[in-house]
Amino acid sequence: MHHHHINFVFTFHHRTISGWYYAGHNPNNDAFDVRPHFIDIRKGNLPKVNFQEYTRMPEYRDVQTRMLGADSFPYRNITVDERVRNSIGCVFHMSIYILPMS
Repeated sequence: MHHHHINFVFTFHHRTISGWYYAGHNPNNDAFDVRPHFIDIRKGNLPKVNFQEYTRMPEYRDVQTRMLGADSFPYRNITVDERVRNSIGCVFHMSIYILPMS
């Protein structure tokens, strides 16, 4: 088995804010059909999601873990549990550097 090394270098807060302002990742303008009712938000049939609600949505958390540990589309609503986290270690050596805000 081949092992891969992946480094992620980011500032958590900047990544979250960046995701919010990128229209495809924002639940108000969802381009990935993450949740069926996001279509209704986009069409104006449901209230818009605010930033605080966005930060609490499970689809927008642990994105790298979803992709690498669950072999999943990153914004799918799946449960990130120990099984998913542990599967990353079987294939990858992953370093995540979360830089301090300055």
